[in-house]
Amino acid sequence: MFNYLLTLSNGDITAAVNAQNDCGKKTENLLKILREKPCLLVFDCADTLLKAGEAKAADYFADDCAEYAWLFKQLLETEHQSKIIFTSRESLGKLPSTVTREIQLNGLDRDAAVALLQFFNLTANPEELAEMCDRYSGHPKALQLVAALIRDDTEFQGNVGIFMHQRDWLLIRDIERAIDEMIARLSDGDQTCLSRISVY
Repeated sequence: MFNYLLTLSNGDITAAVNAQNDCGKKTENLLKILREKPCLLVFDCADTLLKAGEAKAADYFADDCAEYAWLFKQLLETEHQSKIIFTSRESLGKLPSTVTREIQLNGLDRDAAVALLQFFNLTANPEELAEMCDRYSGHPKALQLVAALIRDDTEFQGNVGIFMHQRDWLLIRDIERAIDEMIARLSDGDQTCLSRISVY
């Protein structure tokens, strides 16, 4: 929120003044700005604020992120001219469905995914790039992580074909970590269900 205030106030709010304010005052200042002029606020990766590893805690904010839960509630319940976008790999349970709209984003289409991979200057024929896009369902972050690994790893030396022939299951450590984080935030019941489904 601190950065939003500095940016949106056009110098009226400074770091020195803002440091003295508590969360309530910062939120009040931000809402005042949003009422006075239309803005677009983007809270990227909001899922990092959610609870992890606690039963019945899925979709809810972690205790040390309570200020964000309160801030988001104020932003959504106060009349203003602005638009707010939350990006998240998971639903945010405490955001009221009456004033929010959830949009599920699909992966990139094949042409866009291939263009993303080509940015990394990999050695590959069109068929290999297309297959890699399909295997990762056009997921831009997954493609970016894998392309960087193929480019930078001495084993693959930028060669997509070597990577794909040496790995039957194309799950790399960074993608595993992201999946582990999401699974850790599931309730005990959800984790049990997921575990049983995975057997099949």
